[in-house]
Amino acid sequence: MSPPLIHIGYHRTGSTWLQRYLFASEAAGYLSPFPRDTIVRDSLVAPHPLAFEPARAAAAFAPGLDAAAARGLVPVISAERLSGYPDSGGYDSKEIAARLAAVFPDGRLLIVIREQRGIILSCYKVYVRAGGDLPLQDWLHPPARGRMRGPHFDFGHFAYDRLARHYVDLLGRDRVLVIAFEDLIADAAGSVARIAGFAGGRPDPDLSRARPVNRSLSGLSVGVKRRLNPFIARDAANGYSTLCLPGLATRSAAWFEFADRYLPRAWSRPADARLARRVRDHVGDRYKESNRRMSALMETDLGERGYDT
Repeated sequence: MSPPLIHIGYHRTGSTWLQRYLFASEAAGYLSPFPRDTIVRDSLVAPHPLAFEPARAAAAFAPGLDAAAARGLVPVISAERLSGYPDSGGYDSKEIAARLAAVFPDGRLLIVIREQRGIILSCYKVYVRAGGDLPLQDWLHPPARGRMRGPHFDFGHFAYDRLARHYVDLLGRDRVLVIAFEDLIADAAGSVARIAGFAGGRPDPDLSRARPVNRSLSGLSVGVKRRLNPFIARDAANGYSTLCLPGLATRSAAWFEFADRYLPRAWSRPADARLARRVRDHVGDRYKESNRRMSALMETDLGERGYDT
């Protein structure tokens, strides 16, 4: 039986592409029999820390692991939520790491990282797409006053070396692979071959049908949708707005995606540039030391890939 490959994200680093074109491909040597919204979430993420039982979680995954073993395939548990959640600052990423180590003691862990300014901007756009109505600055800097009733965005979530080092301590250096999203974009075949060498898949799957997925909304659409979200979505992202009009939430994202496909790109360039500039200003050089440590851990020069080092 091949040890399971556990892919934890991060968010906005090509997870859906990997899940759709690689980890669902038996020809590539993988099998992903674990629905993210049921087994992964309900067994690994949702249980309260005082109620989590590793044996119960392991039992939920056992049929899928047995199915992969019967076919001689590598079982894959893939869900970007396993790295934490950007809107809540990855507050439970250490708890989830302990759960994964307990449930899959022989697992091999894959982490995909992305340059911080790009990933933060992309995560903010997802927050707005989901129904969020906070301006960028307020999303990045939640109120410091008052009682802390729940986790919020935290820049520290994207100091990648902290979580990567924690997994190395839990599992061992030879069972943790970190690749850069930028490498996945520039050389998909090479990145897939690295994953195969690490996990036991086949190094040369057919990627001819692979296409980009989950494109971000444009800056123009983000600006418009954020202001309309209290009326079109009722979600934790906007405090479960009481102003929303029934039936609009399921259609609104499709409307804005349609608009982005057909409106001239020049219309959105100023808004995109403005958002990118604001993210850059808020990020500053806060990740420089973390990226240097991450480069050493990966034995990869992240500076050459656009990271601040």
